Amino acid sequence: MLAIRSIFHWIIGFLVFGIGGLILLVITFLPPEIMRFRAASVLCRVIIWSLGGQIRVEGKFPTDRNYIFMANHGSMLDVFILPAILSGKFTALVAHESLRKLLLGTLIRRFRAIPIKRKHRASALESIKIAERRFADNYN
Repeated sequence: MLAIRSIFHWIIGFLVFGIGGLILLVITFLPPEIMRFRAASVLCRVIIWSLGGQIRVEGKFPTDRNYIFMANHGSMLDVFILPAILSGKFTALVAHESLRKLLLGTLIRRFRAIPIKRKHRASALESIKIAERRFADNYN
């Protein structure tokens, strides 16, 4: 029974991710800008739920200043957890190669993600400077 439930969640999760991702891509082109971040938060929560997961936040998340979050990518859900719980604008450092993917690249550009070439030191340092500017522009 557990295997059937798991298969069900994977199928539903895949559909939610695909269809929701396309809808989110369209939303990112609509004003106001904050709408894309709210829509991403909702979609990330729905994706996690559709895969059978739950998010439980204990306490109140501070909103008095910006924060830098680090994810170790211990699972594929890491990408969805932070956007699901954050409010306001957020962005991320992403592997430069991700920008080459048509839909994913377009989507992450709309969130002003910062590409980083991890094996190219000078380029990586420039990416950190871009991240500092985003942080100053009130992005988490």
